[in-house]
Amino acid sequence: MGFSAILNRLMPTSGDWKEVAKLPATRLTEKKCVDFLNRRYFTYIESNGDTTNLEITSEYWIDRFKDGTFSKLYFKWTGPCEFEISFIESNHSIRSRMSRPGDKYFYRILDRKDNYYDIGVFIPGSNRSLLFKLYFK
Repeated sequence: MGFSAILNRLMPTSGDWKEVAKLPATRLTEKKCVDFLNRRYFTYIESNGDTTNLEITSEYWIDRFKDGTFSKLYFKWTGPCEFEISFIESNHSIRSRMSRPGDKYFYRILDRKDNYYDIGVFIPGSNRSLLFKLYFK
């Protein structure tokens, strides 16, 4: 079984998650994308329905999962509406097996709605592009 098939079993797309052939272009101006970092705390819905809390700083992306575990990744802007996160560590049973230190994930901020951003992510190695909602208060 290939990596992509394993990833599909571990992280099936459902709910707020949708697989696409490639990431669409952003609909936001550069200023609107930079405003994204004026917010620090977000949530997103996992494909199994669990809510994950997310904290983004100028250096880190930290997921806090329902079971009390976490994942920590480096955060770096790569373009006006694009950034990458690079895996550091996790004590989450699935995420710790899915990534190795230094693994990168590439994100694009696609649009902003009243209480969430539409986000796209490309996962190298699996060649998957996914869309999801990143909620804010």
